[in-house]
Amino acid sequence: MENVQSALARVGLRLQKINTLVVKLREEYDHPLSVLYQAPPGSSVLLDIPSDRCRSFGGRTLDRQNNPLVATLSDYMTKQHNVYSGSALEDFARQTRLNDACDALGLDAAEAPGFVGIDPRGCLYPWDNYDPKTSIEGYFRTLQKEHNSPYGFKHYTEGFFLQHYAEGSIQRGELEMKRLISTFESIKQKGYNRSNHIDGDIGAHLLIDREGSWCVLVHRGSHRIAALVSMGYDEIPVRLYGHFVVRSSEVNQWQQVAKGRITAVGASKIFQRIMEGRNTTTYVNVVGWP
Repeated sequence: MENVQSALARVGLRLQKINTLVVKLREEYDHPLSVLYQAPPGSSVLLDIPSDRCRSFGGRTLDRQNNPLVATLSDYMTKQHNVYSGSALEDFARQTRLNDACDALGLDAAEAPGFVGIDPRGCLYPWDNYDPKTSIEGYFRTLQKEHNSPYGFKHYTEGFFLQHYAEGSIQRGELEMKRLISTFESIKQKGYNRSNHIDGDIGAHLLIDREGSWCVLVHRGSHRIAALVSMGYDEIPVRLYGHFVVRSSEVNQWQQVAKGRITAVGASKIFQRIMEGRNTTTYVNVVGWP
């Protein structure tokens, strides 16, 4: 426990016991915030969110034009295209050329001085409470986990993995394609089965602008939500957390702004692009996948 506490302390967090009750509310509501306020302290709520309010893959809307996961599944359904070569995912990877994390955020050096010269995989949302190094380390840990998954390439050596597989290679794209199609087929054949486990739901953060307009930004379950939207779901069951609501009015308190890595102007640009769901939004949790 001491080691866990020390590791958390290094990124400004601490471990504490909270209420783990999940409140499942799927009623008519005018704003997710009104539901979150009704939930017990420390709990999360499960809501059916209109798909046009959902953002994924770095903050993009869930349509063919903006989201390569949705575009890939669209081609799989209509053209039976099931390989990485020639897919929308490959097109996205080929067209993505990022110099550093600043570039991955869609900002210039003056707007994101703390991300200049940093590996693009170290880019963060302005409200994230950790540093670029932690982000990069998390990327490789997750990639190693994917490598060892049922869709991975277990027979490759660690050296091969570090030299080729982790660099957005063809092998990585093939794995991503397999995982996406497998998720789609599982939901198609068995239905969408959620659970109360830590990864049992599509998880998202609630973003609210100064006028009260809102969207949800998916941080867990990008493949699942792409599959559901591709199947025609107009509403998506999403888990929200009352302790993590991103308000544009609090831009100066967002951690990457408070630490001087991103300016308030730059952070506001990122927020607005996500609200609009632009194709030119960030590459947070996207670059390298593939």
